[in-house]
Amino acid sequence: MTQDHRATIPLAGSLAADEHVQNRRAMTRTILTMMSAALLAFTIPIVWGTLSGAFEIEDSLLILSIDALVIGSWWQARRGQWRPGSYLAPASMFMLGLYGSYFVGLATSFVLFYAIALVLASLLLGTRAIWGLLVLVLVAHLGLGLTRATEPLAAEVPAIITFSGALVGLGLLLWFASHQITTVLAQSRATAVRLQTEIDGHARAEEALRASQALMHSLIESLPQNIYSKDMQGRFIFANQRYCATEGKAAHEIVGQTDYDLHPPALADKYRADDRQVMEAGRLIEIVEEHQPLGKEKFYVQVIKAPLVDARGAIAGTLGIFWDITAQQRAAHERERLIAELQAKNEELERFTYTVSHDLKAPLITVRGFLGLLEQDALVGDHERMRADMQRIKGATDRMRQLLDELLELSRIGRLLNPPTTVPLTVLAQEAIRLVQGRVAARGVQIALEPDLPLVYGDRVRLVEVLQNLIDNACKFMGDQAAPRITIGRRGTDRDGKPIVYVADNGGGIDPQYHEKVFGLFNQLDPRTEGTGIGLALVKRIVEVHGGRIWVESEGQGKGSAFCFTLPDKPAA
Repeated sequence: MTQDHRATIPLAGSLAADEHVQNRRAMTRTILTMMSAALLAFTIPIVWGTLSGAFEIEDSLLILSIDALVIGSWWQARRGQWRPGSYLAPASMFMLGLYGSYFVGLATSFVLFYAIALVLASLLLGTRAIWGLLVLVLVAHLGLGLTRATEPLAAEVPAIITFSGALVGLGLLLWFASHQITTVLAQSRATAVRLQTEIDGHARAEEALRASQALMHSLIESLPQNIYSKDMQGRFIFANQRYCATEGKAAHEIVGQTDYDLHPPALADKYRADDRQVMEAGRLIEIVEEHQPLGKEKFYVQVIKAPLVDARGAIAGTLGIFWDITAQQRAAHERERLIAELQAKNEELERFTYTVSHDLKAPLITVRGFLGLLEQDALVGDHERMRADMQRIKGATDRMRQLLDELLELSRIGRLLNPPTTVPLTVLAQEAIRLVQGRVAARGVQIALEPDLPLVYGDRVRLVEVLQNLIDNACKFMGDQAAPRITIGRRGTDRDGKPIVYVADNGGGIDPQYHEKVFGLFNQLDPRTEGTGIGLALVKRIVEVHGGRIWVESEGQGKGSAFCFTLPDKPAA
């Protein structure tokens, strides 16, 4: 026997005792009510018979006395005093039986009241009262019946046997029935108590489960992360308030939907593939991915996707939790961009250092060499040669000064000289043309400005330098062109919306293998031309400082070239 089962026995006994008392109280009141009505119906004809001379006055007095006792007990039972009535009910039936035994004898039909008395005793007083009352009934009836018998004793034997056997049989039947009923009721009570205990246990478990679910729901709803779950078919079965706010929908608008109802098709395909992977592998995954509700901007999230398991341990879908990391991703991308830019600048600085060292060394070697020649010419007194040597030294120093000035200018490009403004490119082009008008006129170059030149945003002085250098460079490398021409125009916008501007000429052109090299520091494709080779490097640096880019387009020698570049037309957002 288990501890829980043993614990139910005292409880069952206590409950059974209380229930037995309640049953006896109710049964006593019911029986007294029925007896009062039955005795009243029995009394009326007896009293009527007494008044008509059919019965003796003692008969009426006896029945009226019994009526008074029964009705009085019924009244007391209604007021809560039911125990006297539980004894009086079988006693009154016994008295009626005695009345028949005394006045009629053994063959009286009043023996029915003895049977009723036994039944009432079994119902109201228990099985022990049956046997005591049965003995009392047999003694009283046989004793009174025999004293009143008019026939010989031998003639009364059948009646005695019949009466005694019937009452003993009835007593046995009542005892057995009462015992069985008591056993069944005890078992029923124990079963009821056990069931009630189990029901109470289930109720407590359900209450604990509801409390746990409420706690879990509160926890999920209070978390700053987006949480959702889906079934095997990818239909949403739960979404917390944070996820609903992210999607811009109420929970009932999300539950039952799929990713294809909430996200662009490409992302929905990706999400569904992830769900299949998680369910097939039975393992969670943690990744960074794009997230974009329909009609909203795309952003980056850190997401954990795990299999959703039911009560039997079987995979029933997927569970997901994610949070916005767009700021971190942008910071990471910006860090990578800055690292790449720093690396590029370091490489540029390395090339710059090498180039400056190489190009500054040439005039120094020239100066040193002609100083030696100057010394020799001075010793021999060759003044004409001395003047030539000094002129060569002066040219070398002028070359060095020019290189240093342009290097200084290049180093300043990263700083804007003036506050940026929005200005028409036509105005900038006209100003640049005036600055190089001497070279333009000397070469006989025609310059055409297209009518749809855009507005640009930046440092006006620097932007004029860009156009000035490109126009001057085009004039220098015009070659033997009989009708030299330069065109400044616009060619749509790039993918970032910046206008594309070009300075095109019909001059000597540039071989495609040199398209990148022309923007390098001190790079001159034709060493015979004047200049230091810094002009296009300056142009590239200015354009990039303004957030644009520059490139050259040319099919080769003698086919002209077009320098294309982009510039912003408004401040950066």
